Parts: sequence; C-alpha cells; structure tokens
Amino acid sequence: MDYDFALVFCNKETKQDEFKLHYILKDTGISFKWFIELNKAVKENTPINNTRFYNFVNDPWTQQKIADEINLRIDICNNEYPNLIPYKVDENLTQEDHNNLHLFFEKYRGAILDPHPYYINGSKDYKKSMAELNILIHRWEGLNSDGLGINRRCIFEFEKKERKLLIDADYQYFKLSNNFAEIYLNYCEVGKQLWDVCRDEDEVVGEDNIRPLRYYSVEFGIKFSQTTLEEEKANLKKFYDWFARNENFLNNLGFYKNDPKISLGYIPVATWIDDYSHDYVIQNIEKRQFLKRIEMG
Repeated sequence: MDYDFALVFCNKETKQDEFKLHYILKDTGISFKWFIELNKAVKENTPINNTRFYNFVNDPWTQQKIADEINLRIDICNNEYPNLIPYKVDENLTQEDHNNLHLFFEKYRGAILDPHPYYINGSKDYKKSMAELNILIHRWEGLNSDGLGINRRCIFEFEKKERKLLIDADYQYFKLSNNFAEIYLNYCEVGKQLWDVCRDEDEVVGEDNIRPLRYYSVEFGIKFSQTTLEEEKANLKKFYDWFARNENFLNNLGFYKNDPKISLGYIPVATWIDDYSHDYVIQNIEKRQFLKRIEMG
C-alpha cells in the first residue's frame, strides 16, 4: 500500500479550477489505522461535509450572520420542545454565550453512545439543528478568538463513519502544536476536551461533558498556520497552571497531570509535502473552499 495521497480543492460554485495539496502519512500506528479508514471512505465514495472552512478573508460568516443562524436553530429546537433553550444571542456574542450554548448542545444532544431522549425521539429537523448549532458555536468561536484571516482551518466530516477506540500507544502522539497544513484527527465526541475547557475558561460545562478524546474516525482537520515554539510553551504553561488550580476536581473525575490519556491537544496523522510558500497555499485555498476528491497513492 502506498502511503501518499492528495486533497483536491476546487471552486465551491463551479466545482472547477482545481488545486492539490500532497501528503505523506506519518510513521505512527494511529496514522496507519486512520489511513485504512480513509481508504475505505474513498473507495466507497462516502459524501464529505464541505461547509467547515474557517477564517478565510472572503468568509461570508460575520458575527451578525452567525448570531442570526444560531437563533434560527434555537427556534427550531424550541418549536419541537418548548423552552428547551431559553436563550437568544446578537452580534455581540461573548465567550460566556459560547459556553452556555455549548452546554445546551452537550445536554440535549447527549453523548454519542448515550444520546438524550429528546435527540433519540426528535425529528430530522431537530437533530439537524442540534448538529448545526454546535458547528455555528465553533464558527463564532474561531472568528472571535482568532480574527478573520488568522488561524485559517477546515474540518472534514464524513456522512458515514465508524468510531474506533484509541489504544494506549496512540495517546503519546497528542500535542498542542501544529505544523502548517498537516492533517490531524477530528474530535469525534460530544463534549469538550480538557484543553478546550481550559482555553474557554468554561465554568458551566457539565462534569460528564468533559471528555478527552477516546476514539478516532476517518474525519480530519487541517490548520493553515504554524505554531511557534513560544506559542507552544505558552499553551502548555496555561494548561498546567489551570490544571494545578483545579487538580482536586480533575483528579476526582479521573484525570491526572502526567497521564497521556488526558489527550492534550490533537493527533497529527499526515504531513504536507509540497514545496509551496504558506501564503501561496492560503491564497489558493481561499479561492477553492471545497474538497472535490481525495486521490490515493
């Protein structure tokens, strides 16, 4: 089996004007396991969600548009279950809004393996609105925390996926830094990782919703930015300072400082290998925010 592949991007409207990014698989066990899932998805022509491109300079998602779309999803959920989410937002969303809305999502969607009864019995519109509410929350979060044109990234979800458990050896590959355009595993849980709880200063997240990543699937993300050594050190210091302040609480939940299973950050699985400048890549992806296909080998 060849362990190189390419992502082919194109114009979203015309589906023409292609641009390729080439990759080589990282030499780790978890990377090979992810690659098997990717091969399967490509062979089966599994549909990909192409909506999650964040922070490119021609991004139509303004604060106002995000707020309007969030309120629409809240209305749909409340129409099915009256007063389920007694909350509305405007263009001046705050981190507190983000944390509160995410709590509603975590509660009324429920865990992947233990969904809330409302979600189990809800209509297709309810389930779709719950999923979109989560995406909109994170879309606002990225725009608010990073600013338009900063920390551009995309996430690719697949219509059909199988979640598989990480094994002990996989946890050593989590990290808080990233290289430009490398591919990392998407978070395929409902809840928040410890790093996200820390970063968001989230004091309302439910104990049951603090969920370090325990599974992997074919879904992946790409960050079109490069973490500096100084940024990585700052992130690690922020996390471990926060952990120290909350150590008793976290220990009671089963999370310990030096345990790799706190799943700190993300797992990279593939390295970008083209000889392009970072600016050149960003300029080309900005014009082609659609993943047309994945070419294997």
